[in-house]
Amino acid sequence: MEAYIKLTEGDLDVLEDASTEEWLRIMCKNLVAEVRDLREEVKPRTKAIEVLCDAIDGINDHNNKLRDVIQAFKIRIAYIGHPYEPADWSEVITFADEVLKECS
Repeated sequence: MEAYIKLTEGDLDVLEDASTEEWLRIMCKNLVAEVRDLREEVKPRTKAIEVLCDAIDGINDHNNKLRDVIQAFKIRIAYIGHPYEPADWSEVITFADEVLKECS
């Protein structure tokens, strides 16, 4: 299992300072590991992850690769959080898995 920073309610205050690309890269790497480890534990961390996603969305960043990583982990979180929805996830899951594999 990869080491990563666990998201907690205490981390939410830090999100207001999320302004540098380096910070985003570090958090994206941690979030890739976080998503891989979520599985059945998604519900307790959903709020922190949602807030982090909102913070990242609010940052104007022109790095397409970083944007792909953000989109990939958001897709994975949505899929893990709603595994019984009848939607066809095959294309977006394939995209997400390819991006996340490149980051590992």
